Amino acid sequence: MPLSLGLAVPDCRASVSGSAPLIKEAAKASKPAKKKAAKAGKKAPALKADVTVGPDSNGKQVSLRVGQVLAVKLPGNPTTGFAWKLAELEGGALVALGDPAFERSPAKAKAVGVGGTTTARFRAVEEGTCVVRLDYGRPWEKEPERAFAVTIEVRPAKKD
Repeated sequence: MPLSLGLAVPDCRASVSGSAPLIKEAAKASKPAKKKAAKAGKKAPALKADVTVGPDSNGKQVSLRVGQVLAVKLPGNPTTGFAWKLAELEGGALVALGDPAFERSPAKAKAVGVGGTTTARFRAVEEGTCVVRLDYGRPWEKEPERAFAVTIEVRPAKKD
């Protein structure tokens, strides 16, 4: 007889439509860098962002061109149970490049319970408008502590 602990695991695809292309794009973008870094015994370098936004861009509109990478950098402290998660990626103009990643504050890197910055990366894949919303909260709480949203307008790629 199987033991049931009564844990519910949410289906993350329910909050972000079209998640299969997101996963494929992230895997495709990071494989060569991961292989090269593994050979050298180092961590894979982060994909360089063409445009970076932070808390000051909350509620604003940002323009990208097809092919550019957007980095959303937000302060947080996952040791408190709070974390940034992708809550909405409306429209097909952007794809997520993996899950948001946390980096501890370098000033206090050896201290326990130190906050830092969470970075979520997206690639502009087609023209259009897209809303990106990240929520900062604890998984067991219904409402997030705070939210960050930005509207992205993706324009045609720049011609050389």
